[in-house]
Formats: sequence, C-alpha cells, structure tokens
Amino acid sequence: MTDRAAAGNVPTPSAVDGCTPRVPPPPRFRPGTVAVTLGAMEIATTEQVHELLTRHLAGDWGDVDAADVRANEAALWHGLRVLSSYKLPGDRTLWVLAEAERSATTVLTRGEY
Repeated sequence: MTDRAAAGNVPTPSAVDGCTPRVPPPPRFRPGTVAVTLGAMEIATTEQVHELLTRHLAGDWGDVDAADVRANEAALWHGLRVLSSYKLPGDRTLWVLAEAERSATTVLTRGEY
C-alpha cells in the first residue's frame, strides 16, 4: 500500500473522471412482481428500464400533468393504481404502472395499455 492509499488520498474513479456516483432515492412503495412487455423491451435498454423503475418507485412520475401527479400521490395513501410516463429519445414513451394492490408493476408502451 502506498503512502497516499494509507492516508486515504487515493482518488476514487468518480473523482478521476469527474462524475459523482448517483445514489437513487429510497423507494416509496414496493413494486410487487415486475413485468416488462415485449413492446417496452423493443424500445428501451435494460438500463433504461431499470432507471425508469427506480424513478417510478421513488415518486418521480415523469412526464405527467399536475392532475396525474396529485392522483399518484393520493393513490399511494389510498392503495390505488399509480401510473408514470417517461419520454425516451426518438419520440418514444414508456409507461410504468403499479397495480392498486401493489402485487405487480408493469413497464409498457402506450399502445400496449
């Protein structure tokens, strides 16, 4: 071990490349069984799907209007369905839908709803 490493002065990869590691916010609810439809798999990478699920569970509802934000917030308290919408590059949209009883969460395209 070098003197720098022993002193804790060894740069981390994030400090070297200028990036700060992102820590996802804690989930606000449980997803139940997660399903990804064929249409969603055709237009999104696994990493994109994971990011959208993380955002959805944290309460980042994506590209929904103010009324849908209020509906989702109320749904968390009253055990109702929660719907998020996320725009992807290329004018594509994915929805993430958590069932009312939280038994399942599905990632799907608008056309598959």
